[in-house]
Amino acid sequence: KLEEAIICYDKVMGTDPKNTEALNAKGLVLERRGKYEEAEQYYNRVAEEYSNEINSMNEKAIHFQKLDKYEEAIICYDRIISIDTNNIDAWLNKGLCLYNLDKYEEAIICYDRIISIDTNNIDALNAKGLALEKLGDYDKAIQIFDKVIAQNQSYVVDTLIKKGHILMVKENYSESEKCYNEALRRDRNNISALSELQLLYSNYTFQYDKAIQVNEQLLKNLSDQEAKRDNKLLLAQNLINSGKYSQGRNIAKEIIKDLPDQAIIKRGIARSLVLFSYLLEGKKFDGIEELDKFLVYYSGIDIDHFKIEESKWNFKGLNNAISKNKKIDRSTNRILHNLIDLLRGTDLHHIKDSQKTLSKIAEQSRNEAEKIKIRKKIIQTALISVVVVAALGFLLVHMTAVANPCSIPTSQTMDVGNNPLGIDFNPNTNKAYVINEKDRTVSVLD
Repeated sequence: KLEEAIICYDKVMGTDPKNTEALNAKGLVLERRGKYEEAEQYYNRVAEEYSNEINSMNEKAIHFQKLDKYEEAIICYDRIISIDTNNIDAWLNKGLCLYNLDKYEEAIICYDRIISIDTNNIDALNAKGLALEKLGDYDKAIQIFDKVIAQNQSYVVDTLIKKGHILMVKENYSESEKCYNEALRRDRNNISALSELQLLYSNYTFQYDKAIQVNEQLLKNLSDQEAKRDNKLLLAQNLINSGKYSQGRNIAKEIIKDLPDQAIIKRGIARSLVLFSYLLEGKKFDGIEELDKFLVYYSGIDIDHFKIEESKWNFKGLNNAISKNKKIDRSTNRILHNLIDLLRGTDLHHIKDSQKTLSKIAEQSRNEAEKIKIRKKIIQTALISVVVVAALGFLLVHMTAVANPCSIPTSQTMDVGNNPLGIDFNPNTNKAYVINEKDRTVSVLD
């Protein structure tokens, strides 16, 4: 029967020389017959074929990952794992694919498999910490990040930044700030640490002056022009939030000039910042003019593609600046909050409501502005008329008045004190006033 089995396996390999099941089975038969050297040759061929398949599958999986085809990549990694159950790279990459598909629990299963093989595997620990963060299990994530920091110095800066972000989300702002500052102590110009620190100051603790300092440091270190422009937008907002309206406004206007027409979202943000700056400064009519321009711009774009996610912009800092501002009235407040709704693009129905509300407020404000301008013109005209009448009356009195004779009939010397400094004469009262410098007196001559 063993001979018959060998004949069957040979037939399979005759049509498929690389058939691993046939190769492996023939090796087993030869081993039972005591032909160990021949059996080993077949086992080696199986290992070689498996190794080739693993390499092939791995390359294919990486290709799919680069194309964001994560499900196809997972099929490849599963095949590798079926051949080699302890293949750490396959488990890790499968976990990363699942993470990118928002399947965080399944990703953690992959990372735990690696940790069971290699307890201190930094890549798996780090990835597990990120997945736990996504699940909202912040305390466990921090524990894992602390373990990574303690075990591997090369991961310290990146892990401190991740830990700082979790602490920021947990509203433990002082500890979050410590993490970012420690990361910057180790890597002074780390862009990720600076960006997170800017976010902390502008969007959570509302320390706008500190945020501005970080913005300025980022501008010195950013090489990518688009990243620089994004940071300038954040700088403009922080300046406006801190009350430096004209500075923030000027930066926003510069950005509008530099942005290409297709940069719809960034142009919308820059335009809205100009509008925000006028309204928060209390210059409502200038703000209404900008609102008209913004609404014209907004009506000409595809609103389906105009949406700014909460995590991508400092809405919290902006809302805080609005709530703390005492210069703005109720209608201005409505404009600001409806504008924020448009920028966030929560849902189409809500967007249209906000757009209608803004248009209505803008129309009402324009009418109000016209009424105020008319009232101002009337008041100015009335004031000018009063001044003219008063001036004419004064001239008429002096032109028709008859001069009274002086009470001093003849030229004579009079004692007016020491060191006279000056003399003034009032023709209506026929009195002269002499100012004396030395004894600081005024002599009145009647």
